[in-house]
Amino acid sequence: MKRIPSSFQLGSYTIKVLMLEESAFKAKVGMDAYGCWDPNTLTIYLVKPPPRNKGAAQIIYQTFFHEWMHAALWCSVRPRLHTDEKLVDNLGHSLAQLMTTSTFSP
Repeated sequence: MKRIPSSFQLGSYTIKVLMLEESAFKAKVGMDAYGCWDPNTLTIYLVKPPPRNKGAAQIIYQTFFHEWMHAALWCSVRPRLHTDEKLVDNLGHSLAQLMTTSTFSP
């Protein structure tokens, strides 16, 4: 499994990525989910998967790309498309597939 960055550039914005324990995540974002994009703080919050739980780690990895897509759409086509969950999820899955299945020639 590839690693999730702790921050990255998206246009002129620096986006932070914070992994929180499940209880801290719920307290911070006020909902039961695996991740959340907060445009007010330019932060993606993710639930930290339990150690050695490959299934949970894969869900959080996918969730990162879902939240990344919220952020990318927020930066590029505000204000409507970044809240379209079906679009965001489809694009996030496609991006995750690209990142996990890419091969490079020497």
